[in-house]
Amino acid sequence: MTYGFKVTTDTGIVQVDDTFANLALIQSGVLSLSQEGDQMNIRYGTLTFSGREAPVVAIRSSYPVGYKAVNVSGSTWVYQLVAELKWMNSTPVRWYLFDRPPPLTNGWGIRVRDAQGREVFNSGNRYMRPKAFYTLPADTPVDNNALVDLGGLPPGTYAAIPATCRNAGLAYTVFDTANAMRQLVDGVQALSTGVRVGWVAINDQPYAGDVGFYSAIRPGYVTVVDVDGY
Repeated sequence: MTYGFKVTTDTGIVQVDDTFANLALIQSGVLSLSQEGDQMNIRYGTLTFSGREAPVVAIRSSYPVGYKAVNVSGSTWVYQLVAELKWMNSTPVRWYLFDRPPPLTNGWGIRVRDAQGREVFNSGNRYMRPKAFYTLPADTPVDNNALVDLGGLPPGTYAAIPATCRNAGLAYTVFDTANAMRQLVDGVQALSTGVRVGWVAINDQPYAGDVGFYSAIRPGYVTVVDVDGY
């Protein structure tokens, strides 16, 4: 007989068990996207987190924002968040960092540990609350100016996470003599009932092919989390 601990919902979804560590809110803040990117039409900002294990950054903004880059060196993680000027306004981006939390040293509540004695759940933490996981076909959005709204959630306060690494491209002519390819990633904007997705540029590269928009070759995925009270 196998022993352990498990908490499930009425529909059988596992919320807590003794083998999987839930991600909790570590910190949150706001970030101004003021650094000029590889093209004049984008702005980005940088977040650096030290001593992290498996960090995830959720985004809450009033325009589509994507991951320009995520770099890891040991336990130091650097996230660059990027947006295009055509959609931006003066409102800074709010971000939420979720990761495996350190053990709490005091307080009443429920604590669950794994077989190695590491804490996987503590009722004193504020854990990530996923509300939806959306899938976008490879050809969605249809071009670099299109926005797609995905809804169906009850009204709430949400943040969004681009949950896959995929690229689209916009090839264009440079000075009528050569072509370049603009690399695009998913930008996400949390809405009151879901999320809005649009392509965001991250860099330009020399390109020898035809001018035009090139769809992603794989589907896209976006996770929406509830950050009410966070």
